[in-house]
Amino acid sequence: MASADYSPNSAAGLPLPLIGQIEARLGAVMINSFASPETEGELYWGDIQLGPFMEALTAAVKGLQPDGQLNGVATFPRLQGSPWEIPAPNTYPAGDQITWDSFKSLLHHQFLTALPEDQAPILLADTGLTFYSLNNVKVPESGYIAQLAWGAIGYAPGAVSGVKLALETRGIKRRVIAVCGDGAFAESANALGQLAELGQDCVVFVMANGVFAIEQFLVNVQAYATPPTVKFVDLAQVQQTSLWDWPSLARGFGGVGYEVVSNQQLQDVLATLRTSTPPPALPHGPCTGGTPGDGCPQFEHGGARPPSPSTFTLVAVRNVGRDLPSNTRWKLK
Repeated sequence: MASADYSPNSAAGLPLPLIGQIEARLGAVMINSFASPETEGELYWGDIQLGPFMEALTAAVKGLQPDGQLNGVATFPRLQGSPWEIPAPNTYPAGDQITWDSFKSLLHHQFLTALPEDQAPILLADTGLTFYSLNNVKVPESGYIAQLAWGAIGYAPGAVSGVKLALETRGIKRRVIAVCGDGAFAESANALGQLAELGQDCVVFVMANGVFAIEQFLVNVQAYATPPTVKFVDLAQVQQTSLWDWPSLARGFGGVGYEVVSNQQLQDVLATLRTSTPPPALPHGPCTGGTPGDGCPQFEHGGARPPSPSTFTLVAVRNVGRDLPSNTRWKLK
């Protein structure tokens, strides 16, 4: 693979013709990635500045067609309505199974925006369809956290604890919630233990639909068509979803758990979350109370933590498996 560093004295434009994919990260660009290096060439272009890069990219795109338009732009699906319009909860029948869109509607209208701004939860959207589904919710400044730079699936269940600690050091009493897929949650389920240990009233919503939805979306989106034209690939299956007892899983880590299937069940849980926080997890078993026995370890500073103020809540959202957020369905056109 060729490589070159950007220089202000270089000729204007990209250092080679644009015929492949561009990837940009941390001040470096891969040009023509996934192209054939034998026949088309690819280049690692390092130490670039954003301004010159955007100018070069714009010039390259304009040169792709005589009218400066990308191939297929005339038939590419157009946006319908405003991206900021999230339908009201009554759009979705209470007894129906939860979908990506009904979850966003209920979460947005009955939780995120149902509290005063200084009490509004901070939302962490995990990598995958969760991010795409929730990227138009309305939250106060610094109220939406996501990371796509490295595509770390499953970061959110653990990251909520760090965000909560950061808020506490600044005296901010806002709740922190994470929304992740079931495959993502399986990557970091053990993070729940720290939430209980620190007494953090964070909420982890798991979209427990039984599939790595983003993987199937990327492999072949036609599995989501109506009717589907292909089957889901085996690697997209998340078998833990139907094996785990979700409320018991939460209790096992010292928290409170719910499993919801219908829109009404989700509304009921959101009402509970709006008005209360769960009591803290209580230590149990040998060496946890009274006078320690001979077999109990003695710690330097007593080993006992201050009483915890609360604990976490885990909500398994059993949403429809063969369903996409409305803002990703353009790919089915």
